[in-house]
Amino acid sequence: MRIGMLAAIAAFAAGGAAAQQVTLRWGDVVGGTHPSVQMIERIAAEVKEKSGGRIAVQGFPGGQLGGSRDMIDAVANGAQQIVTEGAANFGAWVPSISVVEAPYIWRDAAHLDRAMNGSIGESFNETLVKARGMRILGTTYYGTRHITTTSKEVRSPADMAGFKLRVPENDVFKAMAEAWGARPTPMNFGELYLALKQNVVDGQENPLPTIKAGKFDEVQK
Repeated sequence: MRIGMLAAIAAFAAGGAAAQQVTLRWGDVVGGTHPSVQMIERIAAEVKEKSGGRIAVQGFPGGQLGGSRDMIDAVANGAQQIVTEGAANFGAWVPSISVVEAPYIWRDAAHLDRAMNGSIGESFNETLVKARGMRILGTTYYGTRHITTTSKEVRSPADMAGFKLRVPENDVFKAMAEAWGARPTPMNFGELYLALKQNVVDGQENPLPTIKAGKFDEVQK
């Protein structure tokens, strides 16, 4: 199961004088050395160099600016300019965009890339601009999603029966867990480490870079 992430959603900002410095606040719920965070750092350096220091990108990883919904609202309201978030978290305004994160639909990363950079992605973008005043800047891919558990070994959907699985706070992942026979437990990413440590949930699912960045391997196998 592969995940497509909306790499950056930016609100429209009014342009200033040519010499005036512009600061763009870019938030993400993941932290550490996650590829998504490395992307922010790399782009910030490139933007600084190519703009002669006129444009500064400030990265706020690790949920410093709030959870997924908090940051999406902040971008829409202009308090924050860019956010890296999963496509399904924009489903409240563009219901069809949630399919990007549905399980088992992408053959590989190239398939995802073609779709999001073609007419399908263009349609999502146009709808999001009209509905929320935000624009898709790009799509990232960083791996297959995996389930981690506290004690139970999971090798088939049958093993998920009654399993209390943490999922992101959107309908696509709730439906996925229910289809497996699990008990979906929507939860903010920032609360997940402690929830796993205290056995509030039986497990979670994410790509390996996210599992490592969240240090979930410290509390689950």
